[in-house]
Amino acid sequence: MNAVHALKIGGIVSLAMALAACSLVPMDGPPDQALPAQYSDGAGASATATSLADWWAQFDNPSLSGAIDAALAGNQDLVAALARIEQARATLRVAGADRFPAIDASLGSNRTFISGDSFGGGAFSGGTTGGFGGGGFGSGTSHQASVSVSYEVDLFGRIRAQTAAAAERYSASRQDRAALELVTVADVADGFIAATSLRERLAIARANLLSNRQVLAIVEARLREGATSRLEVAQQRTTVANVEAAVAALEQQLRDSGYALAVLKGVVPDSEPAGAASLAALKLPAIAPGQPSLLLTRRPDLQRAEAELAAANADIGVARAAMLPRLSLSGSGNFGIDPVSTIGSLAAALAAPIFQGGRLAGEVERTRARRAELVANYRQAVLNATREVEVALNAVAASAKRRAALAIAADEAQAATRLARERYVAGRIDFLTLLNSQVAEFSAEDAHVDARRAEYSAAIALYRALGGGWSERAE
Repeated sequence: MNAVHALKIGGIVSLAMALAACSLVPMDGPPDQALPAQYSDGAGASATATSLADWWAQFDNPSLSGAIDAALAGNQDLVAALARIEQARATLRVAGADRFPAIDASLGSNRTFISGDSFGGGAFSGGTTGGFGGGGFGSGTSHQASVSVSYEVDLFGRIRAQTAAAAERYSASRQDRAALELVTVADVADGFIAATSLRERLAIARANLLSNRQVLAIVEARLREGATSRLEVAQQRTTVANVEAAVAALEQQLRDSGYALAVLKGVVPDSEPAGAASLAALKLPAIAPGQPSLLLTRRPDLQRAEAELAAANADIGVARAAMLPRLSLSGSGNFGIDPVSTIGSLAAALAAPIFQGGRLAGEVERTRARRAELVANYRQAVLNATREVEVALNAVAASAKRRAALAIAADEAQAATRLARERYVAGRIDFLTLLNSQVAEFSAEDAHVDARRAEYSAAIALYRALGGGWSERAE
């Protein structure tokens, strides 16, 4: 390679380096989305918000924390999500490899055998001779090494854009796992609360069943004495049978909740679900949601949507750069034992698409349309996130009122049944009044426990809608 050729290649490389500073990636960030300064009920007027990191600890129950820790360690969906993150990380490494030169090396050895007759009876140069029919025999060995280097100069940022797109998709995969963690933890917490309330409802049903059986014994005794009719006995037996059916249904639901919690924790389903002794053993946290704008950084689904938007921007840059020339540099060297046999070469090649039948332009249009789709998806995701918080805040307020009202109803129903039973035994009221009191008591007590469960579930739903604080957790 002469000096003039080297200078030409050097000029091409210098121009390429100057062009490499160009980028065809749009500089658009996440689209603006108008958000209110506070939620409709006035919550979030201050930027201060409850710390949501490890939010389940605020229920102050070791059994709940233990169940969630087990799910975070053993849930198979989370294990699969972690594998997807590793796939995205590997894809990022592959995409970024084009930023560096590709170097290949080879080493060869060749041994040649030639008959001496081929050279008029003379021996092979550099070899050995032998006595085969007087003609002689020769052999020789040669060794050679070669190294080749190739490199694409990133003229218009295609490789950088390709790497940036892979990096954003890697970030999106991490946010996917964070979102799955949030869902898993919320499901475990909700299942834990449900199992606890089912135990309480089952205890109430069994106590009610015992009380109704006692009343049935009284009615049957009165029938034997001729003080009542068979109608009253049949009515009470119907009530007892209905409560027995309710007990069986609650037992089944409790077992099913155990199976669901076991799968969430990544273990073989067990009929004994985790749960607190009672809902009263759980602390109901007070949650300050903060301003709606905090959702943009709190919620992993919004973070994922933002990362997908950034990747789509980079894809546009890749598609645009594909329509422009590519500059490739290559060099190679062959090295032998003899210095004279050492050969080197250096080349530069500039390739540009001339006619692709509209394929490249179509790819640019496709990437732009894809970004427009993701912009709409992002805005919709922000709207949905705001709605979910509003719904959860409304549920928190409404469930508290409902629980308070049903607590009064349960207390009054218990008092009414106690008085009705005493008066029925004394013969001061008819059986229908007692029967109605029993049914009302069971219904009111069951509804009260379910209302308490709904109050805890509303708090869990609010934590989930706010993003669960995953951005605050150490990665």
